[in-house]
Amino acid sequence: MKAINKAIKDKWDAEASLNIYPLYFDAAPQEAAMPYVVYQKITGIPEFTFNTEMQDDRYQFSAFSSKNSAEEVLTMYEAIIAIFDDVVLPIVGYTPVLFERANEVPDKTPEEAWQYNIEYRVLNSKN
Repeated sequence: MKAINKAIKDKWDAEASLNIYPLYFDAAPQEAAMPYVVYQKITGIPEFTFNTEMQDDRYQFSAFSSKNSAEEVLTMYEAIIAIFDDVVLPIVGYTPVLFERANEVPDKTPEEAWQYNIEYRVLNSKN
């Protein structure tokens, strides 16, 4: 859904605590230098309730840092949840219903980079 991708990117770009980190959709370019964040849609389910058409999606933000300690990736995590927990995004063609944190997993990659995955459930009603 292009409209929600645009709404996420617009919100990211408007926030000083986040726009200092590059944001990529689906995957970072191979030459990208850390720190950065990748976001992607990981699931999507159309829902219908009586006469309302809805879209129930899961989006994941993955913050990456090459620092030896987890401090930088935790700072990124805190900035993401401060902005996106329960956010109401203007999405063309939809009315926002829910944007809630559903899961989070810190990890260290095989390349010894820190990674923090934050998953959101995003529910929107089609106009």
